[in-house]
Amino acid sequence: MEVDLPDTSYRLHHVEDLWFDDGDIVLQAGVAQYRVYRVVLGMHSPVFKDMLAFPQPPDSELVEGQPLVVLQDLEVEVTAFLRALFEPEFFPAFPAMTNFTTIYGCIRLGNKYSVDFLLRRGLVHLSSRFMTSLTRFDASARGDHEGLYTPEFTEQKPANEIVSWKPPLDRSFLICVIALAREVDALWILPNAFYDLTFHFDALQDNIFHENLFDGVIPVVLSRKEQREWVVGFEDQISTTADIVRFLTYPPVIDGCLTPSKCPLVRFRAADYGRQMISSFSRGPLSAWAEDDWDKLQKLCPVCMKKLRELHQEARRTFWEDLPDIYRLPPWTELLKLKQAVIGDILA
Repeated sequence: MEVDLPDTSYRLHHVEDLWFDDGDIVLQAGVAQYRVYRVVLGMHSPVFKDMLAFPQPPDSELVEGQPLVVLQDLEVEVTAFLRALFEPEFFPAFPAMTNFTTIYGCIRLGNKYSVDFLLRRGLVHLSSRFMTSLTRFDASARGDHEGLYTPEFTEQKPANEIVSWKPPLDRSFLICVIALAREVDALWILPNAFYDLTFHFDALQDNIFHENLFDGVIPVVLSRKEQREWVVGFEDQISTTADIVRFLTYPPVIDGCLTPSKCPLVRFRAADYGRQMISSFSRGPLSAWAEDDWDKLQKLCPVCMKKLRELHQEARRTFWEDLPDIYRLPPWTELLKLKQAVIGDILA
């Protein structure tokens, strides 16, 4: 006879790296328990200091003789947060490499429990991937190959070209980022985050409008307000892609062209390729004409090539400057002031 085995997935368990035999307080998040030290919690967090200052009721629950405090936070958040407090090397300062889940937990609980150094450190790491200038957007290595996330790479690059964490394969992390940035008032994160959300729309359309879980544990949901703002911005963003490659056909004649009998024909032929780029990169206008694509125009005279590069970059700058407004956010000037006040100029 087949017997159903008991489900052990929801049994309480000790988090081994955060269970100290001489710890004097037990925290619990979900089914995870942590035995740690009051003095360390209180030293870093005024919220914990106040919380633990109240005497425990005589009938309060004990775990191995120590008082139990149940937190209304996710295990994945609490584990990252406590490891960052108790293991100095676990969450190093930028530009050392880290990961999204650690950043998420440290920002969210650093904010909730007023651990300012963890909140700021997490926001610096998070900001390394979400740019506030087109120059940095272009200068930063945006590919996701493994070599980007090695000490050897970071040692050779200035801080403003380093991205300190690899994006999860599950792009719904972008929705977590948007919700988190709203929660901690890190609004400078949002223009680039919304841009990337639109870029990955095909993979994320269900997540945008229906609650799901990232990594099986972190809720993924946009508020109704964010959904409305994203929908409006989505239309504006994709309509801009044609403007980015408009330089291929307009103006039809470049002043000072050295070979007027040839250059218009070269541009006409490239324009057909440009239409393919509009279709392929309709949701990512900044990628609609990449450096390799200039090979299609290599037979242009130097005057036309120089002018077209200027027109292309001018269109990209205009889009970037308009990006916050596209998603109903304050202008870059205000966002940069907020960023400077919170994390300084390490990523300027």
